[in-house]
Amino acid sequence: MSAPTAPPTTTLYLDIDGCVGAEAFSRNPREETGWAGEWHVRKVGPYQLRYSVELIEALKELAALPGVTVVFASSWEDHAPEFLPVIVGLGERHWSSLDGVLGDGGESWWWKLNAIQEDARARSMDRVLWVDDELAKIPEARAAAEHLAPTALTIAPNPQHGLTRVHIQAMRQFILTP
Repeated sequence: MSAPTAPPTTTLYLDIDGCVGAEAFSRNPREETGWAGEWHVRKVGPYQLRYSVELIEALKELAALPGVTVVFASSWEDHAPEFLPVIVGLGERHWSSLDGVLGDGGESWWWKLNAIQEDARARSMDRVLWVDDELAKIPEARAAAEHLAPTALTIAPNPQHGLTRVHIQAMRQFILTP
């Protein structure tokens, strides 16, 4: 009898603004996202965040899947794991974040690519899942993601409403497919 196979390891690099939080504070993104339940606007440390409670639950479920590690890749840097899980209800677990925005000479986007590449080299993972609304604007970053792990998926939500149910379903399928 052979030993059970460990699930593939997946690192989810997750941006906050435009992904977890919708940037459009003036309109209701329920139709565009598929998140029909409650939406909240909260002060999260020094930041303001508009988010779907259902999305937060879906992210908690993804984070709890075997082999999944979530790393915040956001200009919030260490504020992300400090404030976000407690205030929006992501739950108590080890949440980490990437640093580098302040040391990138003002290039706020490319610090993420450099930090993710460095983090990926330090990890042993089978898959990388990179979620960032800015990925739609920088095809070089999407191409670079393919070299971070044997299997990669990038998702670039519309920043006006953030991650949708369809995105979460694609993320779950990517994580669960052997």
